Order: sequence, then C-alpha cells, then structure tokens
Amino acid sequence: MLRVAVARHRFGRPAAVAVALYLTVAAVAAGYDGGRWFLVVAAAGSWPWDDGAWFLPAAIVVLNAWALWQILRGPAVPRTGTPPRDVVWLRRLLYTDVAGELLLWELLEDVSDVAEYTARWAVWAVTVVLLVRVLTGVSAWFRIIALGLGLTGFLAAALRPFAEVPLPVSTLLMVPATLGCKVVIIAGQRRDGRFGAVTVAIGWTALLVPQVYSLLRSGGVPFDGLSLAVHALDGLLVVWTARTAHELATTGPGVAEPGT
Repeated sequence: MLRVAVARHRFGRPAAVAVALYLTVAAVAAGYDGGRWFLVVAAAGSWPWDDGAWFLPAAIVVLNAWALWQILRGPAVPRTGTPPRDVVWLRRLLYTDVAGELLLWELLEDVSDVAEYTARWAVWAVTVVLLVRVLTGVSAWFRIIALGLGLTGFLAAALRPFAEVPLPVSTLLMVPATLGCKVVIIAGQRRDGRFGAVTVAIGWTALLVPQVYSLLRSGGVPFDGLSLAVHALDGLLVVWTARTAHELATTGPGVAEPGT
C-alpha cells in the first residue's frame, strides 16, 4: 500500500523520505534526555506539559507526519489533459501560500513587517479572485458573495495600517469577511467534482475548530491540553490549501469551464 501511495503521486518519493526523516527525528527526541525535546518536535514550540503525558504529543507527531505527506506528495499521476491558464496560476498561488505559511512569511517578517503583511494579503486577494472564478457547479450569486466577502476582508486589511483606531475598525470587517469568504469557498468545493470529500472535511475542521476554541477560551477556562491540540490543528489549513492545489491538477470530461 505504501508503494502504491508513493507511486501514484508526482512527488511521492521525496515526500515519503521527508516523512521518514521527521519520524526519525521524533523517535530520537523521544529517547533523548528523558523525552524533553519530544514535545518541541511535536508542537514546534515550548509548552507547559506534563512529562508523563505521552499520548497527545505522540498523536500530534502522527498528525504532523500525515500533514507533511499531504503537503509534499503533489498531485496524483497520471494527469489527464492540460488545466486552463487560470487554474495553473491559481495552483502556483496556492503553493506560494503553503510555502509562506510554512516558512516564507516568517523569513519575510524578519526583513520587514510591512513586506510580510503586504505579501500575505496580496497573495490571498488574487487567490480568492481565481478560486471564485475556477469553481464549477456554483451560481453567479455564489461567486458574487464569495468575491464580495473576500475583497471586503482584503480592503479592511489594506486600510488597517492607516486607520487611527485599527482594532475596532479593521478587525470587525477583516476577520468575519475573510472567514465568511473561506466558508463560502469550501461550500463551493463540495459542488466541484475535482475536490474530494476529505479535502472539504479538512477545510471545515480547519475553520471551525479555532472558532469553537475561541468561544471556549472566552469563558476563561484553562485548557492546556486543548491549547496544544488546537495549535496542532492549525496546520490543517495549510493541508487544505495544498490538497486544493493538488486536486486542481485533475481535469476531465466532467469538469466545466471556469465562470466569468
């Protein structure tokens, strides 16, 4: 089964090597210095956690390995036909966003906060326009709502550095509009034959879990284990982005042309 999974994806072998290296590092960390570095490898940070509790960090390591495979494996092969130009550019932007979330945005932030902020939101704005355009099986009103929410969030983000009172003005527009746009896009993916049910489920989980967690935290109840789990699940949004780009490479007779 592993050989089949590796062979049926474009970058299956490099992805499998990366996953094996990560699991090796995690295993070494678990056995070194009483396993104190295991949580650092699992959660990519320092967390106040009981040294005797191994189940949650081990589950996070498995989740990270699975996410790494989903991100790096690339699209399935063989590919049928040539995707439209909009789809090609959309996939490039999605992969840019994946690289940004994993490393690029942090490196850019070290150079300039303004450059990181501008690049992140510029990539998101163009990605939304192309995503709304290439989705199939949705109505014109569906596209208008998604595009309107996406551009509202982008404009609020663009005005945020110039607002005299940035928190109430921009946040009240930027966060709900951006979240609403993602909700509409994921709902639209369900109607597009190129995207699998797993991709849609990952998208819903990546959106809903942090919102539920925020509501729980607003009550002032401490959840150390839950905080660690939600932090790990943050990576699902990157997995959703990568899988969306992978599956956009699939073309066939049942896929309609992009909308206007």
